Parts: sequence; structure tokens; C-alpha cells
Amino acid sequence: MTTLRTNKLAHLTWKEAEQAFSGKPIVLVPMGAVEPHGPQLPLGADYLVAEHMALRAAEETGSLVTPTIPFGYCDTVRNTPGTISLELRTLEAIIHDTVANLAIHGVERIVFVNNHRSNAVALNDVARKLRTQLNVEMATFFPWGTIIAGSADLYEDFGAVFGHGGEPETSVMLHLHPEDVRMDLAVKDQYSDVWGIPAKGPSGISFKGAPIDIYLNAEDVTESGTRGDPFAGTAERGQKMVGAATGLLIDFVNHFKGVPTPA
Repeated sequence: MTTLRTNKLAHLTWKEAEQAFSGKPIVLVPMGAVEPHGPQLPLGADYLVAEHMALRAAEETGSLVTPTIPFGYCDTVRNTPGTISLELRTLEAIIHDTVANLAIHGVERIVFVNNHRSNAVALNDVARKLRTQLNVEMATFFPWGTIIAGSADLYEDFGAVFGHGGEPETSVMLHLHPEDVRMDLAVKDQYSDVWGIPAKGPSGISFKGAPIDIYLNAEDVTESGTRGDPFAGTAERGQKMVGAATGLLIDFVNHFKGVPTPA
């Protein structure tokens, strides 16, 4: 395996990159969004978490990590100050061109560390089209989803504190970027009903137990942009969550090294 001076692709010279690519490394592409996560968390929470985990995983696995794609598809919160939402076609073009250029340099395996769920629409469309066209195998790791799946045991009542702008987001950011967390602005909140029906967010309701997709804006279901209880957050809990999720990403990247490329 080629020894890298740094795992950050953008910090390598082109000669160093040429040498690194000759070893057929996995390339990690962190992605996220610039959108609200309650009034107390930084707008870049999604991509900041993805960036941190992707770099740690790259360092531990001898992989390369590209500069972060910070902007995502954030249609439901585009009216909230600070949000920068890409059109789906724009995001698809960015993903397409990133993969295509990496393929030119001989990259055969790419892991997107995507920390904004709505980006998955663009990722799915592009990855399926390019997989066989360019002979590149791709996978996506979702940090928030992984953290949520492994966090319930850390709380007395996870359902009462869980949500966008609540937990576990607040704990994670208190660990990674405490200087950017404004707990003096935090509020405990829940989504309001829509049409007299419990809302799961601006994109979904639960009608007699059946999930129904809806097409509202965030301000239609929450003034604060918060669901859950951010006051339950602690940096110590966030450290445990990030450590466990990063460990899983490292394990996956190491496994992915042996995955065959498309025929």
C-alpha cells in the first residue's frame, strides 16, 4: 500500500495524487447540507459530521478523501435564513462529474459519506447509471442514520428526545464543534398536526398508522425547526456516538476493499 503524506486529496500535489491513485485506493466523498438543525446548531452540522468521519476513516484505512460537497437538496427548509439548497439536477451533476473525474484517474471504489437523507435521491440515480458505465463500485454510508440506530440505549426515553434539532444531533455537535453550539437559543419542541393528523415532518404524516407523503415546508409544522429535546444533549454522549459510528465506517471501508468491481 502506498504511504500517503496526507489522506486529503486536495492537499496532495498532482504527482503525489498520481502515485496514490496507482495503488487503487478507495475514495471517500463526504456530503451534507447547509440547513437548520434547530436554532442552536450550526447550519453545516450535516456536512461537518460527514467530513470528520470520512477523514478519520480515510486515515485508518489508507483511503483518500475528497473535499466535502457541503450543499445538498433541502427543499423543505429553503425559506429558513442561511439554507442553501441545490436543485436535484444540480446535485446530480456534481455527483456525476465527481465520479467521472475520479474514474479517469483509475478509481474503482467510492464511498459517499452522505449525511443528509434527501441527497440519497440524487445519489441513487447517478450511482446506478455510472456503476456499469464507468466500472466503478459505489456505496453510501449515512452517519446520522448509523448514529441514531445505535443510540437508543444511551437514553432513558429516546423517543421523547429524538428529532431534527433535538437528539442525537445536539450531543454530536457538542462533541465535535462545541464552539458553534448556542444552547441559549435551544428550544424543546414537537411537530404540529397537519390537517388534524400527526406529522412526522414537512414530508410525511401518519394517517391511522399508514405513512402518507406530503409536500409542505418546514415552517408549516414547526416554528423552531426542532423536534425533540436538545437539552438532553451532552458532549460525552456525542463522543460515544461518533466513535461508534466512525468505527463502523472504518470496518465497512476495509470490507469494501475486497468487493469486486462491476463486470
